[in-house]
Amino acid sequence: MRQRLGDITAPLGTEEELAVNFPVPADIQWRINPRAALALGFVIAVVSVLAVAWNLFTETSTPVPVSIASAHSSLPDRHIPPHAGAERNPISDEAAASTSIVVSVVGEVEQSGLITLAHNARVADALEKAQLKPQAATLGLNLAQKLVDGEQIFVPHVDDPVTAPPQLFAGQGASISGAVGGGMVGKLSINTATVTELTTLPGVGEKTAQAIVAYRESHGGFSSVEQLQEVKGIGPAKFSAIAEEVTL
Repeated sequence: MRQRLGDITAPLGTEEELAVNFPVPADIQWRINPRAALALGFVIAVVSVLAVAWNLFTETSTPVPVSIASAHSSLPDRHIPPHAGAERNPISDEAAASTSIVVSVVGEVEQSGLITLAHNARVADALEKAQLKPQAATLGLNLAQKLVDGEQIFVPHVDDPVTAPPQLFAGQGASISGAVGGGMVGKLSINTATVTELTTLPGVGEKTAQAIVAYRESHGGFSSVEQLQEVKGIGPAKFSAIAEEVTL
């Protein structure tokens, strides 16, 4: 019996020639070398960095097309006046100044004070621009008289006393009065007299004369001789000294 069992289990000598395919367990089949895994991860990281860098480069280097309409809409809406950058011509400014004059209109007018007119303007042009009041008296004014720069025109009230107009001097600074006729020749008109002429009055110096002119211009002229007492520097005594020497 033992001999029989030994014969059965004895090797035949052909085991090495038999092609036997033994199955490999799954955990052993997919096992990876740690060094190989580290190398593979490094390669993947490098490729990822290069891909990101390439995307950034292409985005910054590629121009973005912008339409003309959108470019206009993004700009602030500013109105640029024509010839904004053009410089003013000093020659033309001087020419414009030489073709105009400035005169003073006082008395019974709506717009008393300085008025700018053309160089060939007449008294009528100045009165039209100054706008006469209903009670203005123009009988003594020569409406056709040509004006020169620096002249003053006084328009009296219809109820003002009749006086003789002061002498007119040629050139700049002359005065034109609307007072007519009368028997008070020789008196100085406080509505047309210059600072120099006012200093000829008794007790009136240059400062007082300037104060009279300033009051006259700020109030549109004197409506009565008694208004001189409202001028700074003219008291009762000084007014009494000059009251008989002046008129409107």
